[in-house]
Formats: sequence, C-alpha cells, structure tokens
Amino acid sequence: MPSLVVERLEDLHRDGPMRWLGPDNWKRLHRVGVWIIAVIFAGSFLTRMPNHAGYAVPAMIVIAAMLLRVIARLGKTRRQGTAASAASRASRSRAA
Repeated sequence: MPSLVVERLEDLHRDGPMRWLGPDNWKRLHRVGVWIIAVIFAGSFLTRMPNHAGYAVPAMIVIAAMLLRVIARLGKTRRQGTAASAASRASRSRAA
C-alpha cells in the first residue's frame, strides 16, 4: 500500500498534473499522501513491537516525526492568526 501511494505522488511530480491541480491543491494532496504513508508505517511498526523489540525505535521515530509535523502546523496556524488579529487591530486604530 505505501508503495502505491508513493507511485501516485511520483506521478504528480510532472508539470501537467501540477498545473492542472494548482499549487494549493497539489500541496494538500501531497500532505495527505505523506500522512497516509506515515500512518501505515507507524501502524506496521507498532503492531510488530510485541513480537520484536527492535521495532520500537523505528516506531518512535515515525511517531515523533508525525508529532513534529502537527506541532509545526499548529504553530504556523497560530502565527497566522496572531498576524491577522494584529492587522485588524491596526486597521481599527487607524479608522478611529
């Protein structure tokens, strides 16, 4: 399954699909594809951990990477929200 997702993402790296999807949709599609791959690998490692402890390290690496992506996304959203609220306060103070 992960190889199928990787192949589809690879197909989209050509100019035609990139133009057809547009930059925002292309980024969204790749974000979803990366999450699908991460969840599959995390699930695969986590289900094998009880049988072999060697899977604990790769499982923790995948989970840590997923958490870092979530934290980075939340930070980006928070910064954008702060900038938007500061801009609206500035425009209100200029209008007054």
